[in-house]
Amino acid sequence: MDLFSCLKFQAIRARKASPPRRIYRLILPPCATLSLWWALSAAAFADPVSDVVILYDQGLFQEAELLALRTLQSADSLAPVDRSVLHRTLGFTYVAMGENEKAKNQFMAWLDLDPLAKLDSVYISPKIVTVFREAKADYQQRNRELRKAKTPATDVRREAAVRSLIFPGWGQVHAGYKTKGYSLAASEALLLGAIVFCQLQYDVKRDDYLSERDPERMQNLYDDANNFYRARNASIGLAVGVYLFSLYDALHLPPQKQDGQSLTLSCQPRLTSLLSLTWRF
Repeated sequence: MDLFSCLKFQAIRARKASPPRRIYRLILPPCATLSLWWALSAAAFADPVSDVVILYDQGLFQEAELLALRTLQSADSLAPVDRSVLHRTLGFTYVAMGENEKAKNQFMAWLDLDPLAKLDSVYISPKIVTVFREAKADYQQRNRELRKAKTPATDVRREAAVRSLIFPGWGQVHAGYKTKGYSLAASEALLLGAIVFCQLQYDVKRDDYLSERDPERMQNLYDDANNFYRARNASIGLAVGVYLFSLYDALHLPPQKQDGQSLTLSCQPRLTSLLSLTWRF
């Protein structure tokens, strides 16, 4: 039976009753019906999210906290925008209560729902903005670590071997073993320079030996040319050894890329100039 049918029924009953009871029956039932209808409507259209914001604006932080947490327990029935408002208001509330860690957790939950969320520093308290920025930095760092953990590790040995095949040490640097890579590359470069130098000196001493007519001086020139010849061959052998070692080492590196070692040269301007050479492992 709808509201109008109920009112009509009560009016018919009121006509049949005595005058006092007729007034009572005519007025009371519609009032009771309207009161019940209003109460049900108010319950149906209640908005706890707005109530949380109102409680926070009134400075009732504990009441706002309790209502927000109770509302979030039924988060499945809440729209994402309502959950965002609750987490944001809870963050504001915890900052006001001096519980910054809880506030950061609520701000991070807000960012999970809305990664582009931001606060206007013109209208929001600087204290709240500072805590929110810290939470956003933690949120971004957490996401970077999660993406890094989900990224499958690639085997760098093949790429390192190809680079070491081109020049010793390059593969080790690519794989993150910078100290080893730079040492191998420097050794190979020095040996190649020694090969060129010994070859040039050998050519000069050999030409001098062939053009010399003094037997005693010829012997000295021959010994010099022979020494440079041997030094050149020794440098070639060492260069080949460094090359093969670099290639072998690149093939047997750990499959994951390492942060490696880095050599840092830093100058610290103080009262006395200090030049520090730092190894970072």
